[in-house]
Amino acid sequence: MTDIIEFMRIGSLPKGEKEGMKIRMKAPNYELRGEILYRKSCLDASLRCVGPKEAAMIIDDVHKGSCGLHYGWRIVTERIKRLGYYWPRMYADTAERVRVCQEC
Repeated sequence: MTDIIEFMRIGSLPKGEKEGMKIRMKAPNYELRGEILYRKSCLDASLRCVGPKEAAMIIDDVHKGSCGLHYGWRIVTERIKRLGYYWPRMYADTAERVRVCQEC
């Protein structure tokens, strides 16, 4: 996401033709509001992009829930999207984190 932010802010691309092409292809799916990156969504409001540490906290909060229900990874990812968050490895990270839950 850092490369996309740099491209949108100052127009710089990473070294290498393939990497530059990837960023140019992905950039239209995102928008930069101030210092915060959002992923555009067709049906809902834009989703706020978060980093790995924030993502881990969000997954844990939604998975365990206020009642300790320990939802499965599919329900967790859908709830995270409804809360308005996004990161590129969202599905893989959620599935892995739910799979290794000790309490489940």
